[in-house]
Amino acid sequence: MRANQGPVERGIRMVLGAAALLGGYLLGREYGWLSWVLMAGGVVLVGTGLIAYCPVWHLLGISTRSRDSR
Repeated sequence: MRANQGPVERGIRMVLGAAALLGGYLLGREYGWLSWVLMAGGVVLVGTGLIAYCPVWHLLGISTRSRDSR
C-alpha cells in the first residue's frame, strides 16, 4: 500500500472529516440517519487522511503526491 495523497490533500481531508464528524454529532437525534451518514463519512475522510492512502484514487490511478516524495 503506497501513499497516494499529498500533504495538502491530507490536510483538506482531515479538516473536512473533522467537520463532518462534528456536524453529525451536533445533528444528533434530530436527524437520525443523516447524522450517522455524516459521521461515517467523517471517519473515512479522517482515516484516509491519516494513512495517506485512498483506495478509490488507487483504482483510478490518481496520485496527488509529488514525485520527489515517493
